[in-house]
Amino acid sequence: PTTWQGPTQQIAAGGMAHGGEVHMDDGSFVMPARETAEFGRGSTAAGQRILKGLGGIPIKGDGDGISYSIPARIGGSKEAKVADGEVLFQRPAIERLGGGSHKRGTNKLYSMMRRAEKSRKQASRGGYGLALLPSGAK
Repeated sequence: PTTWQGPTQQIAAGGMAHGGEVHMDDGSFVMPARETAEFGRGSTAAGQRILKGLGGIPIKGDGDGISYSIPARIGGSKEAKVADGEVLFQRPAIERLGGGSHKRGTNKLYSMMRRAEKSRKQASRGGYGLALLPSGAK
């Protein structure tokens, strides 16, 4: 699936959503909505499009970027919540970012997240957008 929208829409392709839940693989990574917006120079929708280009799946649903009102399930059993505006990276996308290594991909995503946090604190509005992406990912 390209976007999860819910909570009432069910997307069966790729095992992404069933019964209004976001299904996440063990080892998934969720980019928070605030950091996602930094990739879009202050626009969550633009940030989601950019991160989608790296293999992320935009999450859209009830609530806002900090309400965590969208039900999720990790590995089919562990309950969790996600928020509108976040971006989900499933294990295969993380491994692609890491050149085949889940650990390297996860480290790259955490590095991107830290740069987004830093840019939000330094910029007056909108951060650095594409400059936050790892080299070669633009």
